[in-house]
This record gives sequence, structure tokens and C-alpha cells, in this order.
Amino acid sequence: MNHMQPAQRRSTQQGVVLVVCLIFLLVLTVLGVTAMRTTQLEERMAGNARNGKIAFQAAEAALREGEEWVMDIDLYDPPSAITICASPPCELWEKNADALVELHMQDAAWWQTQGREYGSGTDAIAEAGADPRFIVEYIGYDPGVTIIDTDERAQQLGPHLYRVSAAGFGGDTAAQRVVQSTVRINKN
Repeated sequence: MNHMQPAQRRSTQQGVVLVVCLIFLLVLTVLGVTAMRTTQLEERMAGNARNGKIAFQAAEAALREGEEWVMDIDLYDPPSAITICASPPCELWEKNADALVELHMQDAAWWQTQGREYGSGTDAIAEAGADPRFIVEYIGYDPGVTIIDTDERAQQLGPHLYRVSAAGFGGDTAAQRVVQSTVRINKN
């Protein structure tokens, strides 16, 4: 009879080992799935960060070009600022034109139509989903520096202020950054 009892104990213990192994495998499966989801999330976050950086760099490039455009304005024969653009892209906007409200909310299609293209098309940002664009807005001049010229006419020779706004896009147009700067120029 002593020989039979150990055999009976072994058969009841084998069922417990199976249940423990199944629970252990279930825990490992849950850990594996969680690790995969975490990795996928981190990859998406890294991709979004990369798209954001590309968009910011593209916007900065367009902003610099817009600032250069402003610096080349001949203040003795400046372009006319407008409030409504009949055939975009327009050269120079008036301050607070309705079309320029909330530029950061405008989508890529709006910028592609309304904004001036960065570079000559060949200078485009290689990884950007769309070419960066910029818009120039005339803010005004400092009337405290009005000068009387030789013909006794008051001229707006004081510092003129322009706002340059630029939008850049990441690998796709959903990643968008808008940057602005104010440029001050004087007549010489």
C-alpha cells in the first residue's frame, strides 16, 4: 500500500503544474503585447517629432526668405498693400486684413494658394510634404520720424514695419508650423 500513495500524489500534481504554466504563459503574452504597443507608440511619437522638426525648419527657411524680400523693398516705390487678394499669391497685405486672421489655423491648401512660395521650386525642402510659403503684411511707419524733403513735402521716411509670416510642413501636410517675425527698414 505504501507504493500506491506516491503514484496517486504524482497524478494530482501534474494538473496543478499545467494550470500554473498556462497562467505563466498568459502573463508573458500580456507583457509581450504591452511591450509591442509601447514600441509602436514610441515609433509614432518619434515620427511626429521628426515631422514637427521638418515643418519648423521649412517654416524658418521661408521666414528668412520673406525677411530678405522685405529688405529688398524700394521704399521710394513700395508695392501697394491690399486687404483683398484678387489673384493670389499677393505681394503685400495690409495690417490686419481679414484673410490673415488666425494664420496658424489655416491649412496647407490655404497656404499653397495664398502664400508666396519659398525658393524657386527647386530649393524646396526635400522631406517636406509641401513647399513652405510666406506672407508679408505692412504694419506701418513711425510718424515721429517724418522728414521734409527738398520739395517741402512731408514723406514717410521713418522706419517702416513689416510682419512676415511663414508656414512649413512636415513629411505630410498635417504637421504644420507657422512662425512670424517683424522687420524694420528705413529709407536711406
